[in-house]
Amino acid sequence: IVVNGVFQYTGGSFTIDPGATMVVGPAGQYTHGVDGGTVPAAQWDSLSTLRLNGVMNTMPAGMDQAFGNIAWDGTQQAGDFTLPGGAGFSAHDIFILSTGPNSIHLTSAAKPELTINNLGVSNGTAVLGGGGPRKLHVKGNLEIYDPAWLYLTDTLNRSIDTLFLYGDYYHLMSGIGGGGPDSTAIVFCGTDTQSYMANSEVLTGYIDYLIRPGSILDIPAGDILGNGSLGNFTLMPGATLVIRDDAGIWASGGGGAIQVGGARNFSKQANYCFYDGPSGYVYSGDGLPDTVNMLTINNTVSSGWYQEYYSTTVMDTFA
Repeated sequence: IVVNGVFQYTGGSFTIDPGATMVVGPAGQYTHGVDGGTVPAAQWDSLSTLRLNGVMNTMPAGMDQAFGNIAWDGTQQAGDFTLPGGAGFSAHDIFILSTGPNSIHLTSAAKPELTINNLGVSNGTAVLGGGGPRKLHVKGNLEIYDPAWLYLTDTLNRSIDTLFLYGDYYHLMSGIGGGGPDSTAIVFCGTDTQSYMANSEVLTGYIDYLIRPGSILDIPAGDILGNGSLGNFTLMPGATLVIRDDAGIWASGGGGAIQVGGARNFSKQANYCFYDGPSGYVYSGDGLPDTVNMLTINNTVSSGWYQEYYSTTVMDTFA
């Protein structure tokens, strides 16, 4: 059987005979609309979709497969569930559409490290991990929209859990929850420029932010990284930070583009690029180290460069 449209299973008997094969093509969607049961073993194209919208009390069997996209609609779910059914579980994109008042775990003891392309949470609660070290690699974009929540660790069974993001960060009026000190982190590790777009985001707990060497994080004017998190911020040697905030970057306190409640570590071997903010001027803030690798000042309206307290030595390039 080849599915290039929508195959909706809502009950009854569905059996694939020995020797037969089910293929879900790039435009195909299999909808599992029952509680429990079994998702059929199939060859899933990376752009195919498994939609789960019937789970109430029992997670279906058959979740230990290499899927394409997964859309979880748990409006009816009566408890917390775990998406991976075993070590063989994989997915291209994961979209959490609803979990009701409960949650869905994205990793498990059998699958403690998962790599996907994009993660979207538009309603309900997704949990990265818990009960042991867990890692989630998002090769594309992370999108969290109100009223959704993403918890980096299970609040009742906390562990050391890390989200590695290679694409852009979109967080609109919704929540991301961290764990205790030094336990949960978001690591920016893309090879292209990554944007951090956070409109009225809500952050709780200790969320550490790390920008890896070679990565470039661009924080648009009006967006603030880490406001509400008790964790730390670290710009590693060889990483680049693009700042478009009028207040630049502050070493502490409630101003500038970085506002985590913990330590703010701005490496002297990192690169800094300042753009004029909404007010039209370029201001460093007191977080800029006295020595940097590269410094770029992009002042399009010629309102001047304002630096706090000291001179800065540029080891490589000044532009």
